[in-house]
Amino acid sequence: MMVMKKNSMVDNATLSTERSQGLSRKLEACLMTLAPTLMANVPENANFSQNPDSVEEHHVDWHQYGIITHTKKVREAYTSELMPLLQSWGLGEKVAAHLSQRAPSGWSRGELLEVSIPVHDLGKFSRTHYWKDGKAYPDYVGHEALSEKIVLTQNTVKEILASGGLTPADIAHVAALAGLHFELGKVRDVARSREGYNLAFSKSVSAREIFDELQARHPEYAPEIGLWYIVDSMGKISLRCDADTDEALAASRPQREAEIASSGLRPTLVNALMQFPVNLHVAREYLQAVLK
Repeated sequence: MMVMKKNSMVDNATLSTERSQGLSRKLEACLMTLAPTLMANVPENANFSQNPDSVEEHHVDWHQYGIITHTKKVREAYTSELMPLLQSWGLGEKVAAHLSQRAPSGWSRGELLEVSIPVHDLGKFSRTHYWKDGKAYPDYVGHEALSEKIVLTQNTVKEILASGGLTPADIAHVAALAGLHFELGKVRDVARSREGYNLAFSKSVSAREIFDELQARHPEYAPEIGLWYIVDSMGKISLRCDADTDEALAASRPQREAEIASSGLRPTLVNALMQFPVNLHVAREYLQAVLK
């Protein structure tokens, strides 16, 4: 377990610095050539290996972008959208204090979180397939754990991280963050089996029980799990929306469908847009619970 030291005050390395940006850009630059090396040599990956960033090879109903562009959009959200949103929630100072904690190597939690973004979906390139009605469909279940494993074992990734000044402990930290990037998203299945995954759920007893369980299971990375859910959601679609109640959100669907159409996006992406505010409300309630 990495031992982090708390700063007496929040500095400008809370989220992103020149060195974490530079290292992240190096990782992003290698994704197009690295991706095919992680893919299974099967006929179903023929187009994928030639076009690793093709949106048609991603979850097209829930992602506006291919995997590599999505990855870059997540980092853009991290560096430009995250902190203003947290400040509007009254959580900016607490998150900043957490992310300014430094490892013995000198890297802050915020910097390491940024560096984990380019590698968080590497496991998707190692996808498998399931068959339905004689057609193959990509299966990304478990890609988070695969991403963690790749960061720890893939020579190109390890060399780039080490050349950027990360110690083995730092690399393990980055790998763990990649492996946990969708941990809060897993509450959706639990919610759907109970009261439903909606705005009301975010404030429910069931949700609080799940939040407490996540914090107990991953105490070292508890805040990062919430932050990851926010920026990963932001990186899936370019549009934004919010609502105070489930009724208001449902009533806004025609407007959201019109926004999707006017933006030239696939009509099915309206579901991703409608789920966006639910994801953010869940993340807000989660962060309020873990950042007491």
